[in-house]
Amino acid sequence: MRVAPRAVILDRPFLSPHSLNWTNIPDFTTTLLDVDQILEILRLGPNLTKLHFDLISSRDALSPDEAYKHVVHPNIEFLDIGILSLMNLFFTSITLPSLDDLTLRGDCEHLPTEPLIEFFECSINYLKNLSLDDWVLTIEDAIVMAKAIPSSSDRCRRRTHIDRATTSTASNLLVVWR
Repeated sequence: MRVAPRAVILDRPFLSPHSLNWTNIPDFTTTLLDVDQILEILRLGPNLTKLHFDLISSRDALSPDEAYKHVVHPNIEFLDIGILSLMNLFFTSITLPSLDDLTLRGDCEHLPTEPLIEFFECSINYLKNLSLDDWVLTIEDAIVMAKAIPSSSDRCRRRTHIDRATTSTASNLLVVWR
């Protein structure tokens, strides 16, 4: 027998997405997942609306074509994700048309903007809130991303680190990102 809770919070590594009945779960929080496991959770959880993932990485899947098959999830409104590696793989494998609140937590590495821009263009109708926490971002990348992000409000927050080569023009970033 599988349980069918309304919200699931796991603070230990998650072994198998198939161990839960995802039918009525709108809110899921866990840590130490691989990208293919997240994609499987999205396939299994039709009523998910809020996702909180921490320490996301990637592994060699036995069948990469199946494991990383693109997922469209029409109900996800909130995504908070801490990424360790291969953000490109994650964001090129999902489409979330209802997403309006996105938090990306990094580890002070350079934010790879190309997969994010592609994700924004293919996935998001608008964002109410965007937080980029602990990422290094050049001003040039910030401008390109700001143009690509659909926003229905002025409440988008972006907290990031500007690389040293462009700190002298950081004041320009504030104008673009407000």
